[in-house]
Amino acid sequence: MKKKWFTVLLALGFAVSLAVPVSAEAGLGGGGQGTKNNPWNISAPGSSVVAYLETNEDDPAKPTYTLVISGEGMMAELDVTGVTAEIEQKAIEEHVYDPLPADTRPWKDSLMDITRMVVENGVANVGKRTMKLASNLKSVALAASVKTIGMQAFHTCTGLESVDGLDKVAEIQQSGFEHTALRQVDLSGLETLGKNAFLKCTNLTSAVFGDSISAVGDGAFQLSGLTKIELPDSINSLGTAIFYMCKDLAYAKLPAHIQEIPNQTFQFCNNLATIALPANYLTIGQHAFNSTQLAGLLLPAGITEIAEKAFAGLPQNSVLYTREKKAAELLSSENYDSAKTAIGILDGGAFAGDTVFQAGTLAAPAKEGHTFGGWYENSDCSGEAVT
Repeated sequence: MKKKWFTVLLALGFAVSLAVPVSAEAGLGGGGQGTKNNPWNISAPGSSVVAYLETNEDDPAKPTYTLVISGEGMMAELDVTGVTAEIEQKAIEEHVYDPLPADTRPWKDSLMDITRMVVENGVANVGKRTMKLASNLKSVALAASVKTIGMQAFHTCTGLESVDGLDKVAEIQQSGFEHTALRQVDLSGLETLGKNAFLKCTNLTSAVFGDSISAVGDGAFQLSGLTKIELPDSINSLGTAIFYMCKDLAYAKLPAHIQEIPNQTFQFCNNLATIALPANYLTIGQHAFNSTQLAGLLLPAGITEIAEKAFAGLPQNSVLYTREKKAAELLSSENYDSAKTAIGILDGGAFAGDTVFQAGTLAAPAKEGHTFGGWYENSDCSGEAVT
């Protein structure tokens, strides 16, 4: 049985020149031994980009390397196909990678010995799957010229904790940093964030954006460790499941101008208790707020659609507030649990910006020129107020 509450409102880079392992592949452009004096050619058409390995000064008995990318223009589209779940697991748990026949990366034989990567000024991108499965890679330094991180460029680099220069990057493509150990990312120069860009980054607690970003792809931060997120108002396109299962996320702000809360946006964000939503969004997708800790939420007056299970699993004694009866009529057993959640109809009122919703407590609304007269269990606000 639906429980409804009503209101009445009354008037009122370091280098050592030592021998390094050499890939059997001579490089995309032919020749090259992977040394500074004889590097691998990894140029895209019309560019001049090379790569080589430098020996790190750490343990001479078990040498590790820095992969240096230098030159002018774009890296070629490197590739590694045929990666199975078993191969990924072996790279993560045992730090072992047996190069696949379709792996076109010249450094594939030394992949597990690379702990650092430097991309020098003049290079415009980090190409597709450049370091995929390099589970011992710990740090990356990007020059200001790097504007694009390619698809799966650092996929499953599970030891990668820091990327210097990321604040100058304009585009991170699909799964660019999926399953890495990054802790904080400065994305202040970003314009587009691709699908699953930071999927399974469980150590990632903070992501900061600038005002140049316009689009965030599906699952961009899914299963990450974010505790707080503020998406700037420059964003006009949000994908689905962006914060799905971000179990440590406690506060979120969505862009002011979006008209849709996409499917599964905050599903299973079990600690999400505070949220800042746009004022005039029109639709709420499936499971958008399913299993969050939101004790109260005000739906906009013009809302037209609330999809299946959008508010399933809210806390006991939570309240969904609407400005008018029409919006309340969109709520049904299909999209919320009436045994846990009540509906409060504000009679045209609103809440102050600093209102804190608490489970089991009906918040006091306000309206210019009026005074709050209490909450009632009937639509004509007659009888005795319950608050």
